Amino acid sequence: MCDGLCVSLAQSYAVCSQRCKFGQSYDCQNTTTPSGACTFASAEGTLGDTGFCGQLCDCNSQCSQPSAVCDPFANRDLEQTFGKLGVCAPVELAQTPAGIAACP
Repeated sequence: MCDGLCVSLAQSYAVCSQRCKFGQSYDCQNTTTPSGACTFASAEGTLGDTGFCGQLCDCNSQCSQPSAVCDPFANRDLEQTFGKLGVCAPVELAQTPAGIAACP
């Protein structure tokens, strides 16, 4: 059951989300995604284009999807903008497949 859009991000990974402006945090504040921001771009999208809300995190255990990892932003500006270290993502899409193992 999803109160929004069911967005498939990988073959066996989907999240309940909503459309937003890619790169914005305020677009996702009133969604079913806890602590969310517009972190997933639509196909070939860039900042400001249509995107989808994703769950922000500081470590893997904060991701509500059991198969997700907390993929670190590895960018101080993004960490400051979103107030978190990364975004919950499927392992197949994560830049860092192990994610952030322990919370700071």
